[in-house]
This record gives sequence, C-alpha cells and structure tokens, in this order.
Amino acid sequence: MKSAYELESLEKRYASLQFLLQFSQYQSFKFISPNAQREGKWLYPRSITRADVKQRWEKRCLEDLDVVFLYGLGLGYDYWGLESWLAENVQRDLVIIEDDLGVLDVFFSHSPLAQTFAQHPQVHIHMLADKPLHDLRLIVKAFPLRHVAVYPAICYEDKRQQFRSLRLQILRSSAVEEAIFTDRLQSHQLFHNVYPNVQKLPSAFYASQMGPIFQGIPAIICGAGPSLKNSAPFLSSFANKSVIFAGGSAISALGFYNVEPDFCN
Repeated sequence: MKSAYELESLEKRYASLQFLLQFSQYQSFKFISPNAQREGKWLYPRSITRADVKQRWEKRCLEDLDVVFLYGLGLGYDYWGLESWLAENVQRDLVIIEDDLGVLDVFFSHSPLAQTFAQHPQVHIHMLADKPLHDLRLIVKAFPLRHVAVYPAICYEDKRQQFRSLRLQILRSSAVEEAIFTDRLQSHQLFHNVYPNVQKLPSAFYASQMGPIFQGIPAIICGAGPSLKNSAPFLSSFANKSVIFAGGSAISALGFYNVEPDFCN
C-alpha cells in the first residue's frame, strides 16, 4: 500500500488520471509481486527482471532522440532501460501512453516506480480516453521535436496492430507539430527578408516586359544541386548565348566555376 505522502504526490502530479480512476468503470488487475494478473492473463512475461529490461533497451539506438513515446505503462518497468538515457540529458522526455484504466490503477496502487514517476520531471504519463485521436494530438503537440521514436512497452509487445496504428499517428502528428513549431520560431525571418525587398519595389519592374528583348534566346535557370558541377562547362560555353538565372547558394556555386549569371535573386 502507498503511504499518505506517496498518494498525495501522485494525486498532485496526475490529478486528471486519478479522477478518471475514481469515476470510470474498468477491469482491475491483481498485483502479485513483481507482476499483475487479470482473468488468468499475466501483465508481463512471468520471468521479467531488471536485467531483462535493460538488455532489451540496450539493443535500441536512442542516442540522437529527444523524445521516446512508449505505448504501454504496465508497472513502469521499461523505465529501468531508459533511466540512464534520461539522466544523460535533462532535455529528453519519456512520454508513456496508456489506454487501459486497469493498468493505470495497478500501477498507481502497487508499482514500486509510481513515486519515482510522480517526481520525475522527464517522465510523463498520458491516458487515451473517449477521443483517442484528439487526445493523441494534444499529447504530441506538447513535444514538437524532430527526433522522436515510438516503442511498445514490454507488456504490450503482443499488441502489434494497436502499436502500428498508434506509431503511425504519433509520427504523422509529430512531423506536423515540429514543422508548425519551427515556422513560428523562425517567423521573424519572413519580415527580415520581406522588409528590404519591399524597399526595392519602386525600382522593380515586371519581367514580362523583357520578353521581346530576349526573344529567341534560351533561358537557363540554375539551382545548387549536385548536377551543377557537371553542367559547369556547358554553362561557360553558353554564357554569352543565353540568359542565366540563379538564386541563393547557386550564385556562389556558379562563381566558383567562373560563370556569371545575368539575373540573381
């Protein structure tokens, strides 16, 4: 049983989850240390040990990740395999997603890691309730980072179909949220670029007016792709026989090959 202090810590950190447990119906697990059982089915393989957990997670490449989304809470034992990964960088997060209130109940009531999770700022437990897609998007939105991965907890490795669906939704939502976050973060660059260009508008002109001037002369538009190196001799020989356009890094790349574009942007 949890002490009054432990229960208070859990209720403070996960008040919404405690509310769900109090006012929802679910099938409970029976805790049989260090495992749990419901209707004759064990939550974990019977022989689960700390060494087993650490060995499983050591096979996964986590070094470049910012966030690990874990499908399944269980009794929290996957934390043993991720504890050192979290400790290496305080900016990393472990986001645990559960969809079974019975698992949530046995974790909060009996897991030796419940108090650790309640106090660990890098560990986050979320529940998928009545609107799983909506809930999932809100969860992912809180972690708009590029380097994420999704794994099943050891207790949910047999839920392959649910995991594949969840993983796809998380990765899609994560890509969208990271793009939106980056766009907002770099929004000032738009004004930084637009403002000086607006000042040039009085001296600007419509390119369509140049049509008759270059009629019959081929136009070459250059980008800074890998094929530019092979095209350099061709561009040099056509420098005075065509109109060459270049923009961005292609301008300096053409300069390296002694090709001067007629129009730059």
